[in-house]
Amino acid sequence: MPPTLTSLRRRSSNNTLEVEHILEAASLRIEGLPELLDELSVREVWSETNHLADGTSVIPFARWARVASAYCRDGIDGLRSVLQMPGHESFVLALLEELHSAEAVEAVLDFFSNYIGSPGDGPILALKIASSLNIILCFKPEVEITPAASDRVRAFANALIDLASDQHQRAVGNESSLALLEKLPPFTNPWSNTILTTRKAIRKRLKKTQG
Repeated sequence: MPPTLTSLRRRSSNNTLEVEHILEAASLRIEGLPELLDELSVREVWSETNHLADGTSVIPFARWARVASAYCRDGIDGLRSVLQMPGHESFVLALLEELHSAEAVEAVLDFFSNYIGSPGDGPILALKIASSLNIILCFKPEVEITPAASDRVRAFANALIDLASDQHQRAVGNESSLALLEKLPPFTNPWSNTILTTRKAIRKRLKKTQG
């Protein structure tokens, strides 16, 4: 059953509200959602961060609410505005995953064009972008994108493969390189063994230098 303002308010009251409920409501652009989220944020004192001052782990509902409200009010342009504030990249990507549309893919390619063109400039965020594109494009319902968008996604995927498997990684890769490789999703043929062989090469070289 699709979320409603009433169901969201009830979930907040009985502590069963989840991020997924907010994202789904935002994707539907439910009228009155921004005002409700503003109300709940103040009443429940929603956090901007993952941890309170005492170290307690919490969900940063305030940021999720900001992204959801921005989309409800101004659509894709609203998400662009939110990205002007640092630290909202993952939240915006999550909402674009929820939208699961050709428009969402175009937004990813537009918003994160620097990382799409050069993933090595921010490999951790680039991997999050890749994960979001994978969710949108590889899971049902099927999303049809333009040939131009397909070309950009393909080039981005190839760049990520190069980032993981380039010969210079084998020659100069270190522990941080290994950490990056561990976070990469498995590649399909013909690159299925790329990550494994690259990791082995880096570990072998590090063992020699440390020995």
